[in-house]
Amino acid sequence: YSIESETSSLLQKISTDDFTVKSAITISKTFHPERFDISKDKSTLYYGAGFSAPGIYKVSITATNAPTTAFLQGDFYGFAVNPTSDEIYVFSAPSFTQSGKFTRYTSDGTKIKEYTVGIGPNGACF
Repeated sequence: YSIESETSSLLQKISTDDFTVKSAITISKTFHPERFDISKDKSTLYYGAGFSAPGIYKVSITATNAPTTAFLQGDFYGFAVNPTSDEIYVFSAPSFTQSGKFTRYTSDGTKIKEYTVGIGPNGACF
């Protein structure tokens, strides 16, 4: 599915001094992530979930290109990175009439545990 008039999604590094764009990398023309988070040490960005997102991606803040393959593959409704442990919390909502799933992963992508949760889970607060 592609819309010809879509604008590519970008990750942009903005100067806090004068708010100019210092650098930008293109994520995709058809993939527009709805969620972003950052690692505990602020060196890795995570993005994904939302319109046509095939998973959760991770990229170094110094990268010059976006990854082409998802770090965690799946149809996720949301995610969050625990700012204390760096665990990645991924939320799946197969429908809005049945329970969803919450899965914990280590920062290297190793699955820790999966839980059944309520309808439509999509985020965590820390």
